Amino acid sequence: APLLARLLERVAERAAERGLPALTARAGVYAPEARWAGELAEAGFTRIKRYIRMSRSLADLPAEPAPPPGVTVRPLRADDENDLRLFHRIYDTAFRDTPDHDPLDFEQWRDLLPSYGKVWDEWLLAEVDGEPAGALQSSDQALDQDRGWVRTLSVLPAYRRRGVGAALLRRAFAVYAAKGRAGAGLGVDLANPTAPVTLYRSVGLVEEHWADMYERSVPASRV
Repeated sequence: APLLARLLERVAERAAERGLPALTARAGVYAPEARWAGELAEAGFTRIKRYIRMSRSLADLPAEPAPPPGVTVRPLRADDENDLRLFHRIYDTAFRDTPDHDPLDFEQWRDLLPSYGKVWDEWLLAEVDGEPAGALQSSDQALDQDRGWVRTLSVLPAYRRRGVGAALLRRAFAVYAAKGRAGAGLGVDLANPTAPVTLYRSVGLVEEHWADMYERSVPASRV
C-alpha cells in the first residue's frame, strides 16, 4: 500500500537522522482486518504476538467457593509499605520469565501506582501455608464500561497449578460484584509463556476480541 510504503521510508529516514543502522517498526491488526494483515506481510512484517481481551458478566456470579486447602486470599494494605514491598516482589519475580517484562525497582514501581487508579481494596495478596504466593492488581481503566479490570495476575513459580490464580480471580470478581459492577475483564498476551488462558476460561472468562502485533526491522536510508 502506498501509505505503508511512505511510512516505512520515513522510518528509514528517521533511523539515518539518529545515526542508527535500523529502527523497528510495529503495527497492530485488529479482527477482522485480514486485508491489513496481508499488506503488512507483503511489506516484510512478521506477526510476533497476539493479545486477547477476555470478559465475563457478574450478573450470574456464583458464590465464591472456598480456596484450596492452605490457600488464603486477603486485600492489600495499601498504607503499609511492607505490604507494598511484598506485592512488588511477587509481581516482579512472577513476571521475570515473560519476554516483555520491564523490571522496575520498588521506588520506580511505587511512583507509577497513581496511574492505575485508587481501587486499592481490589488489590489482593495470596498465601499458601502462610508463605507469599500470588498477587492480583486491579485498575479502574474499565469503569466507564461498568467493569472491574484485572491488570496483572502474578503467581510465584513454586505455587503455580495449586489453585492460587483461580482463588485470586474469584475473590476479585466477588469484590467487583459487591460494588455493583456489571462485568469483569482482563487482557492476555499469548506470547507470555505463563498466560493461563485455560485458567481464565475455568473462572468464566471468554474471549471478546483479539489484536495481533506485527514488526519488521527497517534499515536506515537517506532519501
